[in-house]
Amino acid sequence: MTEIDDETLFGMIQKLSNGVTDVEPLVTELMAEFDALSYSRNPQHATTLNANYAFVLQKIDQLIKSSQDVINLADKNLENEQNNNETDIPQTNQNNDQPKPTPLQKLMQKSRYMFEYFISRTILVSQLPYPPLCGSIPADPNQKLDICDFVAAKFENDYVLSYIIGYEGDDYIICDADNDEPQCKTISPKQVIPLPKSVPDRNFSHAEYSNGTKVLALWPNDEDDWTSLFYPAVVSATPTSKDPNYTLMFDGSEVPMQVKQHFVVHAPSK
Repeated sequence: MTEIDDETLFGMIQKLSNGVTDVEPLVTELMAEFDALSYSRNPQHATTLNANYAFVLQKIDQLIKSSQDVINLADKNLENEQNNNETDIPQTNQNNDQPKPTPLQKLMQKSRYMFEYFISRTILVSQLPYPPLCGSIPADPNQKLDICDFVAAKFENDYVLSYIIGYEGDDYIICDADNDEPQCKTISPKQVIPLPKSVPDRNFSHAEYSNGTKVLALWPNDEDDWTSLFYPAVVSATPTSKDPNYTLMFDGSEVPMQVKQHFVVHAPSK
C-alpha cells in the first residue's frame, strides 16, 4: 500500500465522518419501521423492512471497510515517517532540483491543515444515549484518546489547540496547531482537556454547560477566523434549537460572543 499525503488522508477521514452522519438517520428510520411492524400484519411491510435492513447493513459494512482502509493508510504513513531519516538540512530533489521540505516545514504544513480542518469541519451530531465527549460530557477516564484527537493542551500558563500524534507510556505526544511555529511535546493526560467529538441532537442539560459555568473557548476574531488559544469565559446563554452556539462573556470583554459548542471546554480547577 503506497503512502498518501496528510491532506488526502484527512479528506478521507472527513468523508468517512460524513458517511457516519448519513447512516444515522437511516438507522433511526429503520428502528421506527421495526416498531411499526409490531402493530402491522401486512406481509408487504415485512418485505419492505427486510429490504431496508439489508440496505442499512450494506452501508454499515461499507463504512467498516472504509474505516479499515483509513486505518491501514494511517499506519503506513506512520511507519514511513518512523523510517524516514531526514535531517533539518534541505536536500536537493534530483528529479526537479527543488529543495525537499525539511521536517519542520512538513510539520508546519500539517499543523496548518489540522487547524483549518478543526475550524471548518462539520461536527458529528449524536443521538441518545449520548456518548463521552458529546457536548460537555467528559471523556471516559479509562479510555485513551485516539491519534489525531483534538485537545486543549497546557503550554506553560496557556491552553492551546493541539492534536495527539502519539503516546509515550501513559503520556501523550501532542503537537499544537499554531500556524507559525508548531511545537510538539510529551504531556501528561492531566494537562490535556479533550475537545468534543460530537454535539447533542437536542437541548440536553447533561450535555451542555449551564449558565454561569466557567469555561475555556477559542476566541472568534471574525466569522471564519479563530484563535488557536483558549481564553477563559463564562456561559451567559446555552445553545437552543434556533441558535446552536454558546453565548459567552470572555474575561475582560464587555461584549458577549457566539462560540460553537465544540470550541468550548470546561475550565480546569486551579
